[in-house]
Amino acid sequence: MSQLGYMMLALGIGSYKAGLFHLITHAYSKALLFLGSGSVIHSMEPIVGYHPNKSQNMIFMGGLRQYMPITAITFLFGTLSLCGIPPFACFWSKDEILVNSWLHFPILGSIAFFTAGLTAFYMFRIYFLTFEGDFRGHFFDDSKKLSSISIWGSLELKKEQSKLDKKLILYPKEANNVMLFPLIFLTIPTIFIGFIGVLFDENTINVDFLSYWLTLSINSFNYSNSEKVLEFLFNAIPSVSIAFLEY
Repeated sequence: MSQLGYMMLALGIGSYKAGLFHLITHAYSKALLFLGSGSVIHSMEPIVGYHPNKSQNMIFMGGLRQYMPITAITFLFGTLSLCGIPPFACFWSKDEILVNSWLHFPILGSIAFFTAGLTAFYMFRIYFLTFEGDFRGHFFDDSKKLSSISIWGSLELKKEQSKLDKKLILYPKEANNVMLFPLIFLTIPTIFIGFIGVLFDENTINVDFLSYWLTLSINSFNYSNSEKVLEFLFNAIPSVSIAFLEY
């Protein structure tokens, strides 16, 4: 929801291009993070059970990077992007919103900067709880051992408590190719899609690809025939009505 807040902030200060830019970069990063979360949940279910309170509880995860390396690295890329770390996608759009908000309304800009810090805090906490440290899925029925988990997921146990029967231990496994291929595919725009907002020199005028495309779209809309627009809206009524009734 915080990223939607950035988009609304950009629209509120009149920076429409920055708001649309963040919508694009945020879409790829969030899709990567959601699919990575699904991969983790899918791997945890055979170990802790299929109830959401167990398979989706980060307290029972930890150390998954050594068992799910592809999911871990792609999730880390999504985390870095959402936190605004360069050169990942969300850095370019979030940085533009922060600069514009600071220049127009310093109070809103300071709030936006503080929110960016909160985003980095909770996203890296999610990553460390899930993929770093020791695997805690074997203690899902032992509240005493789980009570010793720190805020970042490190598990402090005595040596005699940490001894487990290795024959009975199950560990998460990497998801199949049906999940891995989309994860790898979404990593590419998560890294590179932000460059569509980078300035390039066109006849000594600073323009970026996104602004150029938006200008073409606006101009084509302005020169379109009003009768064709009305005809398009009229033809869209049945489809919109069916979608509304189905919803």
